[in-house]
Amino acid sequence: MFKKVSIQLFSLLLIGLNGNSQTFMHGLGATVNVMTAKINNPSERYTATVSFTNFTYMPRLIFGEKESSSFSLGFPVSAGVGFGSDVFGESHIYYGGELPLVFDFNKGRKSSPDNEDNFGWYIGTGFSYTLTNWTTGGSTDKLNSYGPLLRFGVRFGGGSNHPERATTVGLSFKPGLEEAKFKTFGIVVLMEL
Repeated sequence: MFKKVSIQLFSLLLIGLNGNSQTFMHGLGATVNVMTAKINNPSERYTATVSFTNFTYMPRLIFGEKESSSFSLGFPVSAGVGFGSDVFGESHIYYGGELPLVFDFNKGRKSSPDNEDNFGWYIGTGFSYTLTNWTTGGSTDKLNSYGPLLRFGVRFGGGSNHPERATTVGLSFKPGLEEAKFKTFGIVVLMEL
């Protein structure tokens, strides 16, 4: 149901933006997320913490452009595979990804393709769905988390050799709405083109 609602919301937003001037921009990089929750089962209580690193592709649609600011609708999708360990010291192979839909206010650098200020920033909100699977021996466990997303980041120049590029460093926080109520803290580093 969540996927169907997300697709419909995304479609409506794109249709609503159709009447305005828009510009497409994108970036590529990596996201590190740390998810934590207090687990209170009848037989045990503990704090579960999972961390993972994903490759991230961030397409965004810029609209409402002013001289040095804009709004954007983005889909910073990420996916990854890696190794990790749990609170019991057991090693796992994980794979998964994140599907967020974000709405940001952008200021300065890369608020539009033509803005080549030395520095810029963004602040935004959205909704995100995270799916992580990990394997131990012959079994696979799943951890799904979804909820509202808050984000903030800075952008700075690509140097005199690449004025069309920018490096973005951003932070995010998602309080989970699922039963375990995982809190997800993230950091993303992107090269925006």
